[in-house]
Amino acid sequence: MKPFNPAAANYWLGRALVGLGDWLAARTAYESLTETTNEDFEQNKDDSIILIANPKRDPVDNELISLQAVAAVNWSYHFKVRNYKDKKTAYKSSYYLIEQKNVIFTDIGILELVVEKIK
Repeated sequence: MKPFNPAAANYWLGRALVGLGDWLAARTAYESLTETTNEDFEQNKDDSIILIANPKRDPVDNELISLQAVAAVNWSYHFKVRNYKDKKTAYKSSYYLIEQKNVIFTDIGILELVVEKIK
């Protein structure tokens, strides 16, 4: 009975122990009626992606010559669910946070630096 309804199982165990005269064990069984369940689930993920627009490559050695734009996207995802339950109270709560940061470079000076770093 305990896996299906621990509160009822502890109650009847306490009653049986009182009937047998074991007051200390009965008290322990009755006190366990306030058992709590606390289950948390959490997931976090971070990722980045870089996009290159219109790369021009040398046809002979395939080396990068120029770009029109570079974009970088960084995102993070945080998700948490909390499930709490005791004899009198039960609640679920959830929390999530999604952050995304973007940057796009089209300035020729910056793009030349990026091309040099990639080479």
